[in-house]
Amino acid sequence: MSAYRVLQGAEGFTDSFQAIGRALRSEADRKADRKRTGRPANKNLITLVTLGTDPLTAKAFMEDQELAAEGSEHHYGSHHAVWLLKDAWASVLDTAQDANLSRRARMVESEFALRWVTLDMTATYALLHTPPAPGDLGERVLDVIRFFPSIAKPDEIKKQSLNSQRLDVDLNTAAWNSEAIKDFSTRFRDLGQRRSVEYEKSLAARLGDYSHSFQVHPTVKPDFILGEYTPCAVTRAPTHSLEAISEAIRRTCHAIEFTAHLQADMKGLVEYVLDKVQRYAELLESV
Repeated sequence: MSAYRVLQGAEGFTDSFQAIGRALRSEADRKADRKRTGRPANKNLITLVTLGTDPLTAKAFMEDQELAAEGSEHHYGSHHAVWLLKDAWASVLDTAQDANLSRRARMVESEFALRWVTLDMTATYALLHTPPAPGDLGERVLDVIRFFPSIAKPDEIKKQSLNSQRLDVDLNTAAWNSEAIKDFSTRFRDLGQRRSVEYEKSLAARLGDYSHSFQVHPTVKPDFILGEYTPCAVTRAPTHSLEAISEAIRRTCHAIEFTAHLQADMKGLVEYVLDKVQRYAELLESV
């Protein structure tokens, strides 16, 4: 309540952050007194999709970068893998010790979790070249990409994990034209930076409204937006009741970013992600 009053008043930037800090510490103290751990709130979500990279290579990248994934929404299969990074991810990738980038990295990861979905060439082929039809393998790959894990819905997370396991089995046993996948893999690798031409048209056919801007900050344009960004602002609450404040700070944004980094050790992926961090920081700083 006191944080609500401070933010509604004329206090400055520092006072506002200190008020939120006191509120969070007070809540932590109350939970400790009750001798139980409260359920943390969901964060907004950025889903990073790496096309053409097998799970083993992606896993090695994560280990090299010392990225720690959340265990509750995780799948590691032969054709695709999913990791959820809820806490430090942007700041872990920032090794340049640039003060402004470090500040922005911490700000972005405080508001956004990163969900990394990597697809090998077979899963990428299914997504891009399976003729769209209800329940086809490409649509099921897209369902994995579009999933928004909610802490409050563990049954949905468990169901999604089972769906991922079944998808990997079906990708492995499908009646594929092996030469077609081989030709696709060679062409996809050889295209280099032009490979986005290869996948953007196919993704647009499946996703519809591909690549548009956030309404609150049009200069930031993810590849696809499943949930618009709304500022997590206590001041949006019409009253100081806990229910009104909880609704005002609920995070429901889901942005999807597609990319392909097929050089050894996924060279260039760190720079790509940190560039996205800068852009999402601009979004947060603008509202």
